[in-house]
Amino acid sequence: MKHIAKILPSTTFVINPQGGKELDLIKNNQKITERLKRKSGAGFTLIEIIVVIAIISILSTIILFSVTQYIDKSKDTNIMGNLAILVSAGEVFYNGNGSSYEGFCGSSVFVNAKNEIPQKGENCFDKICCNDLADEWVACAPLFFGTDKAYCVDSRGVKRQISSNNCTDSFVSGMSECPSE
Repeated sequence: MKHIAKILPSTTFVINPQGGKELDLIKNNQKITERLKRKSGAGFTLIEIIVVIAIISILSTIILFSVTQYIDKSKDTNIMGNLAILVSAGEVFYNGNGSSYEGFCGSSVFVNAKNEIPQKGENCFDKICCNDLADEWVACAPLFFGTDKAYCVDSRGVKRQISSNNCTDSFVSGMSECPSE
């Protein structure tokens, strides 16, 4: 004889009293079985997808901003390195040009360095500017990180950041050394 015990409304246990070891679990509620089948194959809800897209968008914006800053800083390093090379190149030019800097801004060394420098635009405010006289020269280029800054080098060996307002065609043409700030 089998004893039937109801524990939960959706589950019925059938106990065999002769051995006491057999326990058969019978589900008599078809609605629960159907619900479980539906849930196991269900996808994401629209809200869950929107939340994930929003999180990804925020993270990508943060990463893009950081990467842009690092790219601008690397461009600035490129500018400073190429302008610093001009100091020693200017001395070689001076010694090979009859002790004169005239024509240094048009020399192949200067043009090669100028071509390696990333430029923002076409006018002198956005690219490298240079002025050479018989006994002095000066060159500057605007920096990318910190838009109000430029980097200046001159024949005295000075290498420094200056205001970008001091790195324009009209200003450089009257300049023979990097201005102190």
